[in-house]
Amino acid sequence: KSGKVSLNQNVSDYLPDFTLELKPMRQITLAELATHTSGLPFDAPSQINSRQSLIHYLRWWKFPKDIGKTWIYSNIGMGLLGDCLSAISNEDYNNLYREKILKPLGMQPIGIEIPDNLISYYSQGYGNDGIPAHRVHLPAREAAGSIKASAKDMERFLALAIGLPGSPEFLLSAMRLTQTPFIHLQNFDQGLG
Repeated sequence: KSGKVSLNQNVSDYLPDFTLELKPMRQITLAELATHTSGLPFDAPSQINSRQSLIHYLRWWKFPKDIGKTWIYSNIGMGLLGDCLSAISNEDYNNLYREKILKPLGMQPIGIEIPDNLISYYSQGYGNDGIPAHRVHLPAREAAGSIKASAKDMERFLALAIGLPGSPEFLLSAMRLTQTPFIHLQNFDQGLG
């Protein structure tokens, strides 16, 4: 909506530290990050907790020769897309998420970090064996899934996703991009992540 970005722009335009040290990253576009066709791996080990450690980890990754042609779901790619959006807007990803999505939808300003006054409501999941499951936190790739929300807030997000009346138009048009086939693969179509 703001016209600040083109999906054809390269990651190198926004994350020069990655592209200086990882030559294959120079040709990856924002569209390839958003459609999981960047060739980046699914995820990184849990001890990867900073951009520098992620860069070091990716030095050992064998990038495919045909970047943009093969679909591999990538938390790393989604995290880097969030980093690019932060660089474009010159705003922290968590604040960007709060201001551009949560606030317009009337959701709690939780985002990635749970405020102290809401921590007692943070639910604990359990595995089949009854052992508490680890809570998702993806440092250095927060945009891939470190977002927390209440059930009521997820209801508001779902209302946007299915286009219920009252959804802010600028968010509805962005949501439609995630639901519109952007690339066509052998067995399915992929919208923007």
